[in-house]
Amino acid sequence: SFILPIKDAYAPYNPAVILDNKQITIIYREDALLSAFPLKFNSQLKQVIFDLKFNQIQQSSLFELCSEQPEDPRLILHNNQKILTFNSLINPSFSNARGMKVLKEDKEVLLNPGLQHIEKNWMPFLYKNELHYVYNIYPHKILKVNPQLAAGIEFYDHGTEAYNPFIWNWGTPRGGCPPIELKDEYLTFFHSCYLYNNRYVYVMGAYTFDKSPPFAIRAISPYPILFKDLYTSCYINTADKNKSVIFPSGAFISPNNSHLFLFCGENDSAIRVVQFDINHLLKSLIRPTKLKLK
Repeated sequence: SFILPIKDAYAPYNPAVILDNKQITIIYREDALLSAFPLKFNSQLKQVIFDLKFNQIQQSSLFELCSEQPEDPRLILHNNQKILTFNSLINPSFSNARGMKVLKEDKEVLLNPGLQHIEKNWMPFLYKNELHYVYNIYPHKILKVNPQLAAGIEFYDHGTEAYNPFIWNWGTPRGGCPPIELKDEYLTFFHSCYLYNNRYVYVMGAYTFDKSPPFAIRAISPYPILFKDLYTSCYINTADKNKSVIFPSGAFISPNNSHLFLFCGENDSAIRVVQFDINHLLKSLIRPTKLKLK
């Protein structure tokens, strides 16, 4: 793994990423610090482009949005168009409620199923060329958005009949990077958080799920994915020194289909890129026959 340097960025993290026309487009979060004590900041999204050798070929620039306090972007390609999903404050004058928004053709559309006060970490993917999201991992719940990005939202809920290989002792599995379509399944990464010696520790794992409804989970990491230099990024800007953070938020497969590059936010102050051999990664996942919820 390595830290991805962005020449004109200060503490970038939680990057969305896509590979298109041999260029890596990254939209990342960068906080503008207003006050250290008490901590106040404005979250914002910025964009930058790299080549396949991870050389920066464009200066970073502010990603202009109408939404207030945008966070945690996700990117996918749909009909050769970049589709950006992020969360932001719905009505900052009255509450801290957050909703998910999707940006398509310069139009910001609120996707709000009204299930939670704060919506975040939906993972977008395409099924039959239609926009879907992993809304919840345990149980696995998939959200389908109609093509017009209007109010209609449909759930595929695998519920208690789900193939349920989750034996995970490191906190509740939550959203990560957009699922990647493989030959006969989708592959994605999730994060979770647990308390250890009065310190919040974020970890990540991978899982796969079926390519058709109800999108049952097939396999999962048996334990957190660890690697050299994990959690070594400096704590700067708005980073909390009481947390060790790794947050998977984007990935792409190399042009020769041999490796996967996973982009993560680390310690809320840096972007770490982790390289995987795809075959080795898939072999590391456990694939039980079928488990029932107790």
